[in-house]
Amino acid sequence: MTSFRDASIRTKITVLTVLMGILLLVLTAGAFVVIEVRSFRRGLVEQLTTLADVIGTNSTGAISFGDPQTAEQTLGALRAVSPLRAAEIYTPEGQLFARYLANAPIAKPQTAQANSPPQKEVREGLTAGVSFTEADVELVRPIVLDGNPIGMVVLRSDLSELYGRLRWYTIIVATLMISGLVIAFLLSGILQRMLAEPIIQLAEVTSIISRERNYTLRVEKRGDDELGRLVDGFNDMLGQVHMRDEQLQEQRQQLENQLAALHTGAETLASSLDQLGQFLAAVTTSSAATASSVNETASTVEEVKQATYVAHRQAQLCIDVSNVGFHWCLILISRAASCRSVR
Repeated sequence: MTSFRDASIRTKITVLTVLMGILLLVLTAGAFVVIEVRSFRRGLVEQLTTLADVIGTNSTGAISFGDPQTAEQTLGALRAVSPLRAAEIYTPEGQLFARYLANAPIAKPQTAQANSPPQKEVREGLTAGVSFTEADVELVRPIVLDGNPIGMVVLRSDLSELYGRLRWYTIIVATLMISGLVIAFLLSGILQRMLAEPIIQLAEVTSIISRERNYTLRVEKRGDDELGRLVDGFNDMLGQVHMRDEQLQEQRQQLENQLAALHTGAETLASSLDQLGQFLAAVTTSSAATASSVNETASTVEEVKQATYVAHRQAQLCIDVSNVGFHWCLILISRAASCRSVR
């Protein structure tokens, strides 16, 4: 079973609305009952006080002349007061002088001697005041004649009227509580449309965006309150995220194009390097052959050089020999001419 914290916001709104309605009705009913009980008790005390004062005033003669029968006849007039259960008159010494009991005939006093009280029942410590029990209330009022207390009036009334009112209040409160629950459910539906649905729609859009990476979605704005400002901020955030996502997509596409170009260039470079390697291998082979040819050519040139030097020397020798021969020829010719002239 999930905790209340993990429940949906609709459930939370419904539960909180119903609880608030019930709490408000209970507090209102409780306050109303307390006020009504206090008002009823105050009114009952005022009513009994008035009756006690009337009875005391009408009983002063009977008490002064020691006539309990007249006092009981005076108390018998209280039959018209339905909540009153009993009425009693006591002497200042606490002896019962006269008594009235509801739904019972008035007892005839026994007067054996001069004006003795009908009963010898005594209540000690009888003081004026009011006391409440669960079933009834008792009021004690003094009977005063010429400023002197001559007796005490005791009135006892039940609280059936109060309990009857409380039963009616219970029925009314139960009816109001049922009506309040219905109204709370209706109000929770209105609150769900006003508060929960925008938040639920916001959560659904967030889930879709997180799942599909679709930043073009927007949340519908339904008012200018805090939820409306929240929706505006969320939509603005989505717009910025969408714009940055498009920029990232463009940069990614540019990077992919650059990577493709670099890949193509790398392949071209690799092909060129292969060709260059083949060329260098061919050049190396050709260089070796050229070096061998150069070496052969160099030896041939050396040989030609030596042959040329030899030929040069031979030619120089021939020239020297020719010069010597020519010189000797000139000498021979000059001598021959000299010999001819001598002849």
